[in-house]
Amino acid sequence: MSELKFPSHNDCTNCDLCEVTPKVGHPTVQITHKSKPFKDKCIIFLGHAPNYFASQENTPFTGRLSNILWKAYAEGGNLTDKATIFFSSMVRCAPDKETKVKNSQYRECYRYTFEDLITTNLMWKDIAVVLLGAPAVQSFYKFILGIPKMSLKKAFLENGASYQIKNNKCVINVFSTFHPTACIFDHNHINSVESHMAMVRDWLDNTSPQSTAPHWIRSMSPAKYVTINPEDYTIDYQPGH
Repeated sequence: MSELKFPSHNDCTNCDLCEVTPKVGHPTVQITHKSKPFKDKCIIFLGHAPNYFASQENTPFTGRLSNILWKAYAEGGNLTDKATIFFSSMVRCAPDKETKVKNSQYRECYRYTFEDLITTNLMWKDIAVVLLGAPAVQSFYKFILGIPKMSLKKAFLENGASYQIKNNKCVINVFSTFHPTACIFDHNHINSVESHMAMVRDWLDNTSPQSTAPHWIRSMSPAKYVTINPEDYTIDYQPGH
């Protein structure tokens, strides 16, 4: 089976983000190596929106965020040997640097995430979505699952739960964790990410995850997570440039 290519939506004018983003409508992208065979399961890491430079490259994540997500989340969680991995975003255009994504923009754009989930459901028996940060959690639960209010803290307690997406028979397992940006600003968050990725690994191994509150550690991150230090990655965004 060849690599799955999701469509770009570069003709979308459903909201005003098309007027400020470098490129309109980036696609969901497969990041596992082409040489690796497809598995029965796939995992979609879902953020809320690309930044300016990711949008320029027509991809959900780029630079150090992409490296952290791949190395500390996907490979670090030992997920890549049993599942096909995708990166995506709830909103497919970059907002202005000083502007947060609006509820109306999520409402106009969630259809593309919905369509991608239906496509993956046709190709894989089991699908997991890993939501990255509070905005992705809130918008996904509201628009895809039809659950209007979900905080990041509450979503942690729901990790591993199965949901049928709104108005469709597609069933997915949902996990939530911190966004890579949160790990850059507070290295302690990587300890919680490790715990959440262990639950995703349990799902891959057909072991039912047990939802628990995040394990907060206020010390410095262990030496094995030195790879998340910002200095190790190319800085892809400089305010004012």
